[in-house]
Amino acid sequence: DSSYAIGMEVVFDWLARQVDCRELMARNEGMRIYPVPVTDHLWVHLQEDAMLGGEIRIYDISGRLVWSYGPVEFPYLFIQDMSSWTNGTYYLLYNNDIAAEGREYPPILFNKL
Repeated sequence: DSSYAIGMEVVFDWLARQVDCRELMARNEGMRIYPVPVTDHLWVHLQEDAMLGGEIRIYDISGRLVWSYGPVEFPYLFIQDMSSWTNGTYYLLYNNDIAAEGREYPPILFNKL
């Protein structure tokens, strides 16, 4: 439910400040992802001003699409069981072209270990 999602954000932000580990999160102006580096799962959090309804895509460093999800209906997304993914560098894009102006946020790079 929404209270869980809101709670996750509050807890993560508080914990990250307490242990000085903001580097465990990657962000741009539209979204955050954590934990970084990834081992077996990934949280994607769209910021409040990001319009829902778009598609999240993850590409490997060679540009090959390896995962996609959409339309996004909730600002939090949990990608579980990434343990079978090849170790390496990936980038995540959120594209919302259903809005009249359409918007693609800058990619977020992350490593999978």
